[in-house]
Amino acid sequence: MLLSRPGAELVAAHGEQVPRGTFVWQNQLYAVIGSELCLFDGSSLSLAAILPGSNPIRYARGFSMMAICAPESQNYTLSMGGALSPVTDSDLPVCRDVERVDGYFLWVPDNGDPVVFSAVNDAGDIDPLDYFDAEASPDVNLGVINFRNDLFVFGAETIERFRNVGAETAPFVRVAGGMIQAGYVGGKLRSTDTFVWLGKDQDAGYGFFAYVNGTAKRISTPAVDEILEHDYTPTELSRVDAQRLSWRGFDLYVWTLPRHTLCFVGGSWSYFTSGVDTLGVTPWQYRFASQFDGNYYAIGDNGLVKLTAAHQDEGQPIDRRLVTFARSRVDQVFTPDFLRLAASHGLSGGTKTVGLRLSRDGKLWSDRFYRELGAIGEYEQQLEWRYPGGLGQFDGFMAMEISTGSDCEFAADGAVIGL
Repeated sequence: MLLSRPGAELVAAHGEQVPRGTFVWQNQLYAVIGSELCLFDGSSLSLAAILPGSNPIRYARGFSMMAICAPESQNYTLSMGGALSPVTDSDLPVCRDVERVDGYFLWVPDNGDPVVFSAVNDAGDIDPLDYFDAEASPDVNLGVINFRNDLFVFGAETIERFRNVGAETAPFVRVAGGMIQAGYVGGKLRSTDTFVWLGKDQDAGYGFFAYVNGTAKRISTPAVDEILEHDYTPTELSRVDAQRLSWRGFDLYVWTLPRHTLCFVGGSWSYFTSGVDTLGVTPWQYRFASQFDGNYYAIGDNGLVKLTAAHQDEGQPIDRRLVTFARSRVDQVFTPDFLRLAASHGLSGGTKTVGLRLSRDGKLWSDRFYRELGAIGEYEQQLEWRYPGGLGQFDGFMAMEISTGSDCEFAADGAVIGL
């Protein structure tokens, strides 16, 4: 499967400040950039309130108010009229996460203490005895998520499941057999049939997991796990950002780390990057996407962007690549005469090109060789790489990278290797 990732169109410029989150409230789109809570009017961002801090925000929507926590800074509520107010109840410490179940707002303190729950429908009303803990494991609490109206409390070593049983003094009770044997690092995302997160198996190290039939199923590949284990410190991993997009009929789970942006879709993993080889390639840095008015909006380095089907990031070209391979018996050396690629092309004006690189090990690559796509109307033209003496000699394995930086629809439907 080759799926074009979203492009980005700048719709509201903002100074280069730290992106912290977006959300929709009362049919309006908000963005938190630096210490500013901004309101989007369709073409620009205006200051709605000051929201101190530099860490990504967490929030939970209720019927009449939103709860917002700014980790290491302050907890807030946002009224239906858009008034941002700090939570002043002394029984609520500064929190790192918040969720809502059956009218209760569940707050996770910054220091990992027991989860605090509010009065019904009032995020800022806290009783000093209204708290509970995931006591089956002594690890600290790091986050919460509401999945099918059960509350899952993420700990550093395990995840525990709680359910509202309606008791007045202690509404949330642990579900028997609900412990998940994987810890939490960051980047939780919820979909209709599961939730996923970056976590740690105490026996098998860091990885991405999905909740499946009451257990943690590892969805990351050994290659992704190697990036997590060897390219990042635990502190860097804890700063992961996550966003979920419904794109071209697929669910995209996107995690942004300091030096990689990883996407999981349809059981496969890929990198999201910006730029082209000749100008420099960097990790895709559009974060905190929210769906609003039929589109997805996210925050980039220059402000608020709309994610579109254009093959550009803020007017700049991008590379799109497919890496695959051909394999023979381990002891068989083969020399391909040519590679012919079927691709959809001829859909727009101007010269469009597709490049091919080959590798014997998937690490050291040849130079890139280009072929032109057809012009408008030339739908039968195929791409063929053929050279005197063939494409080289390969010992049982040939990796192929097919790429384009052109602003065109590109979908590799089939490849033929001539021997």
